[in-house]
Amino acid sequence: MLKNMAAARTAAEEGADGVHDYPHSENFRHYLDRKLLDGGPFIPVNVGTDGFQFFRQNGSEGWPVSATPLSLSPNQRTRNKHQLLLVVTPGPKQPVDLESFLHPIAEELNELAKGVPGLIIPNSTTPVTLLAGVLSFTTDQPGGDTLFQSKGVSSYVYNRLILFKGVYVPASSHIYFPRTDPSNGDVFFQGT
Repeated sequence: MLKNMAAARTAAEEGADGVHDYPHSENFRHYLDRKLLDGGPFIPVNVGTDGFQFFRQNGSEGWPVSATPLSLSPNQRTRNKHQLLLVVTPGPKQPVDLESFLHPIAEELNELAKGVPGLIIPNSTTPVTLLAGVLSFTTDQPGGDTLFQSKGVSSYVYNRLILFKGVYVPASSHIYFPRTDPSNGDVFFQGT
């Protein structure tokens, strides 16, 4: 993990044309620019939630909240054994207040962000302080709408986290999100 984090710091400092992995994200650069990664081992974490149905016949649902340590190599962090299950909400339907399950998790993540002193790393005699921070929070659209307490997406700005400007097409009464504005060629967003 220490080697992966050293490589991530180097990759972030070198820059890239676009986003390739978490070291190129603005959130990671935020930590790096403010020297928050210089105090010892740092574990960036992706926290995510998504609903699932236990059985289609009876409609029982659950909402797991999991954390993925991003300081592992990409082929390790995508394996199930490295996904840290934080909570699964009880069914039978969607939780009425999903946010109430997130408050205790946020408190523990705040403690990790302050640092856990006294960690002994193999091949080292000096104790270090382990730091962790949430780099991103992911969810599906219905889950995100539930957490943001949103009502529908009939908007020129589709996503509340990323500004994708839309184009209204009167003939179809729909809003589309192309890469460029068909009327003047302005670039809405870049990438693949």
